[in-house]
Amino acid sequence: MSGGGIDGLVTDTDGTPLNDIFIQVVANDGFTGSTRTGPDGKFEATDVAGRFTISTVDAHSAPATSIVDIPCGELVEVVIALTRTGG
Repeated sequence: MSGGGIDGLVTDTDGTPLNDIFIQVVANDGFTGSTRTGPDGKFEATDVAGRFTISTVDAHSAPATSIVDIPCGELVEVVIALTRTGG
């Protein structure tokens, strides 16, 4: 039953991984979780299935949102490219 979930990566528009980006994951059933990207720009949500809205929050980037469907037991890769702001 394990092994599924979200395997995420946050980059800038040039493809450079972004560290310490706040990630919020919200499921249609009301589940809410959060994490931050690591130095390699990666984040994960393991052992989850369903439809999720993934949102980013960063003082130096425009917010981004992605909606993904995670089938039970499957790992889905999600790449989010953030547009850096002038701040």
